[in-house]
Amino acid sequence: MDPGDHGVLATEGACYACVPVTLVDGSCPIVDVAMDWHETADKPNVYLYPPRPTVVNVSIAHPERLTADDPTYGDDGWSVTAFPDGRLRTSEGSRDFLFYERSIEVDRFQHEEGFCVPGRQAVAAMEDHLAALGFLPNEIANFQEAWDADLPRAGWMTVYPQTEHLPALRIEPRPDVVLRAWYLVEAGCQPVREPVVTPVERTGFHAAEWGVILDRSLGREPMVIGWPG
Repeated sequence: MDPGDHGVLATEGACYACVPVTLVDGSCPIVDVAMDWHETADKPNVYLYPPRPTVVNVSIAHPERLTADDPTYGDDGWSVTAFPDGRLRTSEGSRDFLFYERSIEVDRFQHEEGFCVPGRQAVAAMEDHLAALGFLPNEIANFQEAWDADLPRAGWMTVYPQTEHLPALRIEPRPDVVLRAWYLVEAGCQPVREPVVTPVERTGFHAAEWGVILDRSLGREPMVIGWPG
């Protein structure tokens, strides 16, 4: 290899905790390469509803694990003007929500409560659960639009709703109510308990986020390559 800075690029286009290695002419460095499996949190949408037009700053934990964002996630996160009807004014134009995707470890999530459904009914089952939690019709419509065509097909699926132990989401000023739900979806029908649903009352400055994590059993190969920094 020629002298200079060299890095690693994963097949999925992402590399986490990676640092370049500088090769000096005549040197022989040793580089340890680690290969890890990561699922991806797909299409989390963040919605903001302040009682009056408000400049809101939003940031996520470990932004180095982002694999997609819209609008562009800046050095300090997103800074937008949010309106009571949910519209967001950003430096890249108007948006209805903040969008991102990120690498995630699924072992942090619960696998005891959920629902087993025929694959063709999985999206509708998640929509029903969103509605029961208190998500708004426009948020559920966005979910349907995002996943009706994109959810992988399987004869049966087990869906594990996640409302705890989600990666930190910081919103300033702090909302009065934050409703978050992600869904871990895997192929096959697993023995699970029916989730306990506690509706959330959306009052004052309220925010919401939904997202989906597709387990590798659905045919994905989310391999990430990198080396320790």
